[in-house]
Amino acid sequence: MENILFPENLKESYLVDVADVATKRQYRAVAVRSCIELLLEHLFFQFVSEMVIYEKWSKLSVYQKIELIRETSSFEPGFYENLHNLRLTGNKGAHASEHGNITDEELRSSFNCLSSLCTSLIFEYFKINGMQSTENTSTIFSCLQPHQRLTVLNNYIAWLGDIECDIESSKRFYLKYVQAFRNNDIDETVYRGHFPKPLRLQQSLNRSLSHEYWVSSSLKCYDELLLVIDKLCLAYLKSGSFFLAISVARRFYLSGHITEFYYDQLCLKLNDMYPKVSGYPIAKSQKESIYNLSQIESICSKDIDIAFAKLIRCILTNEN
Repeated sequence: MENILFPENLKESYLVDVADVATKRQYRAVAVRSCIELLLEHLFFQFVSEMVIYEKWSKLSVYQKIELIRETSSFEPGFYENLHNLRLTGNKGAHASEHGNITDEELRSSFNCLSSLCTSLIFEYFKINGMQSTENTSTIFSCLQPHQRLTVLNNYIAWLGDIECDIESSKRFYLKYVQAFRNNDIDETVYRGHFPKPLRLQQSLNRSLSHEYWVSSSLKCYDELLLVIDKLCLAYLKSGSFFLAISVARRFYLSGHITEFYYDQLCLKLNDMYPKVSGYPIAKSQKESIYNLSQIESICSKDIDIAFAKLIRCILTNEN
């Protein structure tokens, strides 16, 4: 992965404190270009029309790919302009004749823009695939520092809240799920400690819970909503905002999105974790995040996981 973002002949020099300012600017511009090429090659293909085959896509230039995305997808208009601006900055790193025209301000703006663009992409990725597309999705996402996750999670949870689904029937199903757990009539492997994680409700179905109920879109949406509420509360807690974490849980309880039992268990979990939070393996810098991501990448075998990890890695270049 690092060999994609940082060509082998540049990597070692780029990752240390380069004394020559002009050379460092060049390396940073090359990194911008590498990130854009990486995102276009592996991520954006998911958002173009199904009529576009990958063989055709892979042969297009960066400019042509951006224009095809503009024609076949529905991002905000400014999104495409940002892509083109990043392309132009990257070109200055790729072409020797442009090296003298690279400015620090342009690079700072480009990396901020790249981070914002990647954040938007994660949001779009979750809208298409959800946070439970594979068992590694939420783990890969958690490699970002807590404050980096908050923007995506808040946008995603607002989007989920706007989807029409039968919350009341889904809550009744969830209560049956809880009752089955209390009666020791459920697969306990979906639990971690004392708290029933919302992740993978589908895999926990047994004779007490009908498969036909699960396949309803309302329940799938509700399952995803439970997971994102959990992740949002944890992100606030791990960013040092315990009271915001509790207030998020209370907001969704008062709005009727979660049951009293779920709310009580979530608050118990947050209170239990609060005094121990400093001991959790939370990345405190981009370098720590990159290290954590590398460990997960080494066990990723599915293409969808590998592509999502590449997106997260592009965000993590912002500080370099």
